[in-house]
Amino acid sequence: MTLVDRPGEPTTFGQPQRAAGVEAQLLRGDGVHAADTIIDHGCFGNLVVRAASVRGTYARYESGPREDDYTMGAAGDGRWLVVALADGVTSASASHLAATLAVRTAVQQVQRHLDEDGLGEVDLHGVFQSAAYQLRRSAEPLLEADGLDCTADHIAALFATTLLVAIVPAAGADRRVRVARVGDSNAWTLGDGGWTPLLAPKAGGAPLASSAVRALPRLPEAVEVVEVDVAPGRTLVLASDGVTDPFGPTFDGDVARCLAREWHPELPAPLEFARQLSFRGQSWDDDRTAIAVTGIGAPAT
Repeated sequence: MTLVDRPGEPTTFGQPQRAAGVEAQLLRGDGVHAADTIIDHGCFGNLVVRAASVRGTYARYESGPREDDYTMGAAGDGRWLVVALADGVTSASASHLAATLAVRTAVQQVQRHLDEDGLGEVDLHGVFQSAAYQLRRSAEPLLEADGLDCTADHIAALFATTLLVAIVPAAGADRRVRVARVGDSNAWTLGDGGWTPLLAPKAGGAPLASSAVRALPRLPEAVEVVEVDVAPGRTLVLASDGVTDPFGPTFDGDVARCLAREWHPELPAPLEFARQLSFRGQSWDDDRTAIAVTGIGAPAT
């Protein structure tokens, strides 16, 4: 059953956690503030974009940082929108910093390739190698300050994050989207028939333990890459698993149907998009991040 607590409050699905009704804790006593919620919106070429990242219930209750992050950038004289999303691994002590560094490095690297050489020369494995290198390099002085050796295990205990990158055509009739990832965040298309994952979803839609999640700076031999033509009228959505784990094994649970109804065929207003991303229920307490894009391959208005 779906309930709305009050106007402007997150939608509640079934029985929420006890922490859901508690006022969010802004900071730990010695903490440095990081934004609880970030929102972006606007048009770029053919595209209409909504993006938001919100701190999950657990982090709000424990006054922890938001461990998800995203960023976007234009490339190729406005021909492409580059998007990156990262989900910091909770077991790493500074995963929120890792997520921010990973998305910024990835977008900058893809922008450089597109600006200098064009789409055909973008080496996505090399982009992920650069992100992993930046994480290792940034971890070294922090570990040395704590008297720790810069071993792979020590670095991963400090910095660990998934990374999802997409190159989206923003001009002309091109509909081909290129997506790459390390970890369990995913890209989806959304249409009248519901949600379609572009990369392999979690087995049965079930959450994975953090120890089982592939995460930078450890880099697999092959980065998962897919190229897909987005059908006319479909919405492209990049999302962390805090958004999509509640979809269920066949992507048609209450949360999946609610977001599909609200995000297609038109995207909601920016603040409403963030509110919808803040849904409550069951044990869904992870951070939530999503970037939704419409208008791929459509004439600019």
